[in-house]
Amino acid sequence: MLYWADAFQDEAHRSPVALASYDPVPDVMGVLAGALLMGGLLRALAVVWRRWSSLRALALPRGRPAAGDLVVIEADRPDAYALPGRPRRVVVTTAMLRALPADEPAVLLAHERAHLLHRHHLYATVAEAVAACNPMLRPVRDHTTFHIERWADEEAAQTTGSRPLVARSLIRAALAIADAARTREPQGVLAYLRHRVTARVGALHAERPNSHWGAVLAAVAVTALTCLALAEVTSGLARCLRVLHLS
Repeated sequence: MLYWADAFQDEAHRSPVALASYDPVPDVMGVLAGALLMGGLLRALAVVWRRWSSLRALALPRGRPAAGDLVVIEADRPDAYALPGRPRRVVVTTAMLRALPADEPAVLLAHERAHLLHRHHLYATVAEAVAACNPMLRPVRDHTTFHIERWADEEAAQTTGSRPLVARSLIRAALAIADAARTREPQGVLAYLRHRVTARVGALHAERPNSHWGAVLAAVAVTALTCLALAEVTSGLARCLRVLHLS
């Protein structure tokens, strides 16, 4: 890389007029790239602001009497969600509790507490902000959201000791909500029936997934080496462009 920069510097001394007239980035492309970057950043900030504002608007359940972290709200619509922040709360409506048999509310609570314990709302916010910056990454956002719910499902299955029980709870809760009037879900919370219930139930009836931390560590190592290589290339390119500019 240093040799490449030195070669450009030698060429600049040989023909400084020709090299000085070369513009590596046209002005139009620079303005367009800047506008796209600014637009993406504004969309990402808007996502974070909407989630933060929505969480502030949900301050009422935080102040209600709670049994530990559980807040029960009198409502005709079955619903349940994890409310991050301080204090953290699991909010469940009375209609949801009435819709579930005696052994299934434990599944629901374990699922929502897993969201709070592992701070899943941060993963969801980052995925949403990234998709706002680059609309091509929306499938990654949806994939992340689905696996956040799957993570909580598996935590609930481990807590209750029964994967079929978790699957039955999901099905019963989904049917209860389907029979009720639909309302818009609060932003910034992780609801029990947020994403792809049918696929989650199918996964719970399949074999429990195994952890592959070895593959994750290998992927992280390859990513780190790639980032270092790109940083070195970028540094060398910056030196070359600086030589061209000074010439």
